Amino acid sequence: MDQIVTIEKIVHGGKGLARLDGQVVFVPFTLPGETVRIQITKKHRDYLEGQVIEVVTPSPKRIPPDCAYFGRCGGCQISHGTYEHQIEIKKNVLIESLQRNKISSPEPEVITGTPFSYRHRAQLKYSARKNQLGFYEMESNQIVDVQRCLCLIPGLNKLLATLRTALHATPLPNLSEIECYENELGETAVYFNAKIPSNLRNELSNVTTVFDPQNVEGADLTIKFRDSEFPMGPGVFLQINPGLWKAMVQEVEAHFQKSSDAIVTELYCGAGFFTVAIAPHVQKVYACEENPKAIQFAKTHHSAKNIDWICARAEDYKIPQQTTHILVDPPRAGLHKKVTDQLLKLKPRSISYVSCDPASLSRDLKQLSKDYRVQRLVLLDLFSQTYHFETIAQLVR
Repeated sequence: MDQIVTIEKIVHGGKGLARLDGQVVFVPFTLPGETVRIQITKKHRDYLEGQVIEVVTPSPKRIPPDCAYFGRCGGCQISHGTYEHQIEIKKNVLIESLQRNKISSPEPEVITGTPFSYRHRAQLKYSARKNQLGFYEMESNQIVDVQRCLCLIPGLNKLLATLRTALHATPLPNLSEIECYENELGETAVYFNAKIPSNLRNELSNVTTVFDPQNVEGADLTIKFRDSEFPMGPGVFLQINPGLWKAMVQEVEAHFQKSSDAIVTELYCGAGFFTVAIAPHVQKVYACEENPKAIQFAKTHHSAKNIDWICARAEDYKIPQQTTHILVDPPRAGLHKKVTDQLLKLKPRSISYVSCDPASLSRDLKQLSKDYRVQRLVLLDLFSQTYHFETIAQLVR
C-alpha cells in the first residue's frame, strides 16, 4: 500500500530520511522538505526502505537531472538537486556526523569543483552476452549500458565510444571489467581483466597503453602534478578528480608550512601524493604504505633526501618516538584501533586527517578528542553528483 511521508533530511548514502508510524524509512532520489508518495520495498528490524511513486510537493531546489541514466545507474545519487544544494546536503551530513559523536569543530570551509567532466578514470562493466558496456545499476550487479557519462572527462568518453565499437566487433565472453585512465597529456591506458585477442588490440591502436592479464609488461601510465609524476593504474590509489588536487595539497601543505623542525610520520601514504608536497617544508618524513607497488614507484620517482619510504601496514608500523606531527589518509574504514592507540600514546603536536568517509572520520575524532581538538575543517567536493566527499581535518593537542 502506498504511503505519504515527508523527507526530513538527506543522510550519508544520499537517501532521504522520513518516518512512518514512528519507524525510520530511507527513500532515494528525494530532497529535504519534500512530501512524497512511496511504496515500501524492504523491511528491516530497525528501519524500512521505500521507493518514490510520486513527488507530491517537490523541493524548490529539485531540478531535472542532466543525465539520461540517473536513477538507474548506481554512479550518482543526488543529481536531482541543484549543485549548490548538493553542497549544502554534504555539508549538513558532515556537521551532523560530527555532532552525533559530540565533536566540536569550526564551521567547515567548503571547496567546490566542477559539477561534471571531472573524473580521469573509470571502471567499466561489460557483458558480451547482452552486448552491454557501462556501470552497475544502483544496489545491483546488472549493467546500465552507458553511451556517455557526464562525470567523465571528454577523453574518457571518447575512449568509451572506441571500446564500445571494438567490443561490438569482437565480443569477449570472459571479460567483465575494464579500467580506463587519461592523464594531463591526453594519453590513455586501458586494463582488461581477461585476455584480449590481437585483432581487438589493433582496433585500440589509438590507446597509448593496453594491458590484459597476459600482457602486463611495459610502463604504467603516469600523470604529472606540479613537478612530480604519479602512477595511473589499478594497483595504486590516486584521487579521481585532478581539478581539485591543487586545493587538496595546498590545504595539507598549510598544516606544515610553519613547521620547519617537524618530524612527520605519514600513514597510508600511497605513492607519495601528499608526501612530496610537505617534504620541502619539514625536517623529516617517514612515509608508510602497505602497497609494495606504490612504495616502489615512490622510491623510484621521488628522490627527496628527507623522506624514508616504508612498506608496512599502518597498524603494524611502530611510529618513531621523535615524530612531532602525523598525517593520515586512510581508506574508507578509517584508522585501525592500533593506530589510534599509538597516536594517543605518542601525543604528537598535531594530526592532519584526510578522510573520504564522515562516519569513520567522526568515530576516529571521537577517540582522539581525549587529547585533541579540531582546529580546522575543510570539505572538498571531489565527487560531484554523488553523496561522496573528501574532508581534511587539522587536529591540535
